[in-house]
Amino acid sequence: MTDRAELALKFSLLEKLVRDSNAGAAAKNVTDAEGRVMTLLMREDGVRTSSIAKVLKISPQAAYKEIVRLETRGMIERRPSATHSQALLVFLTDYGRKAAEDFSGEGNGFSVLTDEEADDLDACIDRILTGHPEICSGAVSVMKVMKEKGI
Repeated sequence: MTDRAELALKFSLLEKLVRDSNAGAAAKNVTDAEGRVMTLLMREDGVRTSSIAKVLKISPQAAYKEIVRLETRGMIERRPSATHSQALLVFLTDYGRKAAEDFSGEGNGFSVLTDEEADDLDACIDRILTGHPEICSGAVSVMKVMKEKGI
């Protein structure tokens, strides 16, 4: 049987690993809101502003504001849609992809996990988080929508 105190210590060390990994994004002055937009674009590049707003549960104006800030700093670019002449799609630049990887933890210890191990860990974390809705219900609902949409 796993010692719960040892498990808590391991999570503390894991938190430090993730925080240190996210320092690269912080060095690029990426806010949490910008990081969420870029993380979404890592999973599905080339989306409309309205889709970003819907998935992240923010207003279209707030999504537009984040996109403009990221575009000004060269982290994203907007390009016309091939299928809808008036629509602009949002894409990560190479610089933005690196910052998004730093922010999302792609460059941290999670990369050593197989897909199956990552799925198992994800399921365990979901179980822990759903047991504490007072702390993280908003974040859990955003993640649930992203999973449902395959993002």
